[in-house]
Amino acid sequence: MPADHLAPGDTVAVYLPGRGSPIATGARISGTSQTPSGTTVARVTLRRTDVEPIMRQMGAAGAGQGGFVLVAGG
Repeated sequence: MPADHLAPGDTVAVYLPGRGSPIATGARISGTSQTPSGTTVARVTLRRTDVEPIMRQMGAAGAGQGGFVLVAGG
């Protein structure tokens, strides 16, 4: 997930790939880091109440979906 345009403290909306509506809003970027391949990724802090609905919507294929899409200003 490209995250080089995000900074700690930014508010983001969280989407699953291919979905038109967010599965969480008001999430915050807690930091970013680089993978060994050089891709920047984001660490996101979610409200406790958002975690269970996100896991349900991801379903059994959760990890295979490739992550989340973050939109600044969410």
